[in-house]
Amino acid sequence: ANVGARQVLPSDKCQLEYDRVNADRTPGLSAESIQRSRAWIGNRQRLDNLARNLTSGSDVHVVTFGGSITLGHGVAKNTTEGYVSGPYGNLLEGWLNKMYGGGDEQRHKVFNMAAHGADICALEKRINGMISDLERQGAHPDMF
Repeated sequence: ANVGARQVLPSDKCQLEYDRVNADRTPGLSAESIQRSRAWIGNRQRLDNLARNLTSGSDVHVVTFGGSITLGHGVAKNTTEGYVSGPYGNLLEGWLNKMYGGGDEQRHKVFNMAAHGADICALEKRINGMISDLERQGAHPDMF
C-alpha cells in the first residue's frame, strides 16, 4: 500500500521532532540565557566607549592575554586567500578590520600578550610588565 511513498528514516524523525520542539525559539542564545550567564556586568563605560570608537571609524587597539590557547599553541596558519587563521589575536584583529575597517586598510590592532602556562596567578604577576611593554610600543589599548 506504500507504493511510491517515501520511507521516513530515523534521522528524519529526529529532525522533525527537533523542529517541532524548537519551532518557537530564536536560533542562538536567548536574552534570558545571556542574562543568566552574567554574574556581574559592572561598569560598562569602557565597553560603551569601545563600541562608539568602532562605529565612528576611530582606530581601536585591543590586548589579548591568557595562556597557551590565546597564544595559539598548536594552531597551524591557514594560507588560503581571504581566510584569517592562527592565534586568537589574529582572528580578532581580522574580524575587527573586516567588520569595522575601511576596506583593505588594517586600522585596528590587536596585541597578543599571551604566554604558555599562564594561570590567573601568572597573569597577575605579568600585568604590570605587559602594560610597560605596551607603553614602550606607544600603544594605548581601548580594551583588554
